[in-house]
Amino acid sequence: MQDDGLYGTSAYYDWGVYNAISNGGNQAGSWRSLTKAEWEYLLNTRKNAQFLRSSATVNGVYGYVLLPDNFKKPSDITWSHQTDWTTNTYSAEQWSALEALGAVFLPAAGYRNGSDVSGVQVGGGYWFGTESSRSGANVLNFRSVEANMTTFTRNYGISVRLVRDL
Repeated sequence: MQDDGLYGTSAYYDWGVYNAISNGGNQAGSWRSLTKAEWEYLLNTRKNAQFLRSSATVNGVYGYVLLPDNFKKPSDITWSHQTDWTTNTYSAEQWSALEALGAVFLPAAGYRNGSDVSGVQVGGGYWFGTESSRSGANVLNFRSVEANMTTFTRNYGISVRLVRDL
């Protein structure tokens, strides 16, 4: 079968691996997408995983927050795990303090299906760097209260979150 870019080795096209990121060193191969195993770790298998993730609102934008393994909450900032958009609400200044401690924010950017853009500020999805099947790919999918790993068909336009190995 011909490799049409949707399966086989081309299924692993990864923005950071194959493209230079201009504000991230400007060299291809410096950045990559998380694998399914890495998302599984962040969401489910690390110690206290369920306490280190939640929906949140940052500077008026809905999204999902992941905290580092060794997170120690500042006394002047509240945090509740696995809540809806309204419980963990942070100003830009508060978010800067959390980000400095290693917190990561994944905006609820919605998705594109053909020319239809849907779900902005309702939910979000982030592609994995791991192939699922010829017609589908692994994604982190989240809404107000829940986050899960699932498979979407590759015709969806979904966000990517790049990481860099240190």
